[in-house]
Amino acid sequence: MAAGFIALLAMATVFAGPLTAYTDATAAQLFERDAYINTVLGGVS
Repeated sequence: MAAGFIALLAMATVFAGPLTAYTDATAAQLFERDAYINTVLGGVS
């Protein structure tokens, strides 16, 4: 169990840049309300 956690931490360290870019892009998309509403509700505003 501990070895798996250490491996997970090592992977997070190695992929910190791409992981940060992914989470930043996800957050930016979530804060674009118009695009979200159009996607979820099919263009109803």
